[in-house]
Amino acid sequence: MEFKSEGRKLGRALSLDAMRGVAALVVVLYHALGVAPQTAFHGWQWWLPTVAAYVVHFGYAGVYLFFVISGFCIHLHWARARAAGVEQPIIKFSAFWKRRVRRLYPPYLAALVLYLVYSGIQNPPGAEGVTASYLWDVGLHLLMLHNLDARTT
Repeated sequence: MEFKSEGRKLGRALSLDAMRGVAALVVVLYHALGVAPQTAFHGWQWWLPTVAAYVVHFGYAGVYLFFVISGFCIHLHWARARAAGVEQPIIKFSAFWKRRVRRLYPPYLAALVLYLVYSGIQNPPGAEGVTASYLWDVGLHLLMLHNLDARTT
């Protein structure tokens, strides 16, 4: 839903979306290239680990930036409407969570499935098969509750 005020459209803040995207990309690079300094390159590639280490050194800060911008953007919609004099109904938390689940779960589940397939190929279950601890871990990840159990974070 977009609001109009005196002919202006109150839409998304593209610069904030871009900053949030950069923050997410920095976090991905932090995780993907975090092991780069441990790699030994020779020849013309000697500089790659150094550059990667420099780029990702403060990558963890992208998590905080992403959360701050996301929290701001969640409330920006209602703040802009109120500033424009548009009367807002009571916040519908069920609609908010439905939108978030539709937007977050498909890529999250795809990443989880890719990881499980990769992990299964790299470390196939031994003679004991799939353990209860493994199922607990996967179940918590499916529900996005893995950070609540120190054994699964």
